[in-house]
Amino acid sequence: MSAAARLLRLSPHLRRLRRAAGAPVAAQEAVLRRLLGHAAGTEWGRRYGFAELAAEPAPGRAYAERVPLASFSAYAGAIERCVAGEADILWPGRYRWFATSAGTTGAGQTIPVSDETMRHNYAFGAAAFLSHVVATGSAAALGGTPLALTGAIAEMPGRPGVMTGEISGLIAEHLRSTRGPLGAIRRRKTMPPRIRDLDDWEQKIDALADYAMERDVRVFVGVPGWGLGFFDRLLERYRRRHRRAAQTVARIWPRLELVISGGAPLAAYRRALAERIGPAPVRFVETYGASEGFVAFQAEPDEAAMQLHLDCGVYFEFVRQDELDSPAPRRYGIGEVETGVCYALYLTTSSGFWSYAVGDLVRFTSLRPHRIVVAGRIGDLLDSYGEKVSGEQIRRSLRQTAEAAAVHCLEVHVTPRPAAGGRRHALQWFIEFAPPPRDLAAFAADLDRRLMALNPMYASCRRQKGFGQLEVVALPRGAFQEWHASGGRRLGAQSKTPLTSESREVAEFLLDWRRRQAAASGDPAARSEAPAR
Repeated sequence: MSAAARLLRLSPHLRRLRRAAGAPVAAQEAVLRRLLGHAAGTEWGRRYGFAELAAEPAPGRAYAERVPLASFSAYAGAIERCVAGEADILWPGRYRWFATSAGTTGAGQTIPVSDETMRHNYAFGAAAFLSHVVATGSAAALGGTPLALTGAIAEMPGRPGVMTGEISGLIAEHLRSTRGPLGAIRRRKTMPPRIRDLDDWEQKIDALADYAMERDVRVFVGVPGWGLGFFDRLLERYRRRHRRAAQTVARIWPRLELVISGGAPLAAYRRALAERIGPAPVRFVETYGASEGFVAFQAEPDEAAMQLHLDCGVYFEFVRQDELDSPAPRRYGIGEVETGVCYALYLTTSSGFWSYAVGDLVRFTSLRPHRIVVAGRIGDLLDSYGEKVSGEQIRRSLRQTAEAAAVHCLEVHVTPRPAAGGRRHALQWFIEFAPPPRDLAAFAADLDRRLMALNPMYASCRRQKGFGQLEVVALPRGAFQEWHASGGRRLGAQSKTPLTSESREVAEFLLDWRRRQAAASGDPAARSEAPAR
């Protein structure tokens, strides 16, 4: 029997994943009963009668009737009390972990993470990792050095033993004391504390590149955009140290075979990452989750959609996108969803979040097993002039156009540009290219055509209402990083750029930064350059 086959038989993480996929409704009902029963004595549990709900023959329906859908604001006061050290509010006991998340807004949120959720995070990661081993039939990834781009963490002031920081850093810290395959790998080749604890992100990336270039890295984990930047830094610092060029990452890490990504859609970065890595037969595994809990991962090598993990401490509810504005929208359980429909995702978790709005839209591509793609953020919809352009349409049209032009688009931000100076209102796209297309005007025209093909409302605005062709503002590498650094925003492993905004705050910063860069270069042509349209 092969090592992969033995893993499939012996791993409880893979067995749980597959059992739940075969009986999804029963698995989700069991998760909900466990969560309700465990938290029945908490303040939240007494408020909503969790003990009674756990005993219901159909707990999902009873739960949906009694417990309201909630956003982060509904939890803000309770979380403040949890941070102060109060117990038994949302989840039994006190929290030892608090994830900090700026999201795409920079507003800042503190997410309590229970020990139970940390254990489920481990189970999720183990299932994703071991699924790769089974799919490839190779256990080589179990050896060597795993490398993860993790965020900074620190002990919370006045709370000895309580850690706060980015969820990736918290998970890495928890993993060091965890038994099992991932914990064993992590303990064998742990990132030195002198690097792990660096607060400055740029300094940390340099130190990590210097450390890792001499290691046998076989597994790499990180947000795809930051991963691409790290690979560039690794190649640069390798040239400095060895005084010879390595054209690809595979020349430095010839046994690299697995890249696990999360925190941002992989599709926009996959081709650029593959080119940086080079000829090594690397498999990409995309994961989808949040500080509140992990949701799905790419379980099959040739299947881009991600499989929901239905027995990992998270109970899922879905609300159709077209019903979100209803005063009491219907909540769909896992046995009621359909393929091809966009749903808003709500999580009930082992950290004490109950019917919590993640803010994402997902679409099912399969129900046997349940596989999803992320269709965008609820707030990604642009509708200033009746165009109704969604985040999914933005990503898809850009991916198609970039593939046709053989260019890489690393970051994008789209915002309405009001009519002015004789120009019609239009959508303005700010794109970091690597490198930019040879004919930016042709790229913009093709992008506009593809967006019209995907969105009849946008096409109608373009053809009948005088809506102008979209504009593309080409930005050099580092432009969005400058925006993140402005206004005191903290750079880290989970830093994200908002895909869309009705406000022009990001756009005006980028335009001003671009003008200042052009002025510093002394290039009159660059200073007068207009966006492509």
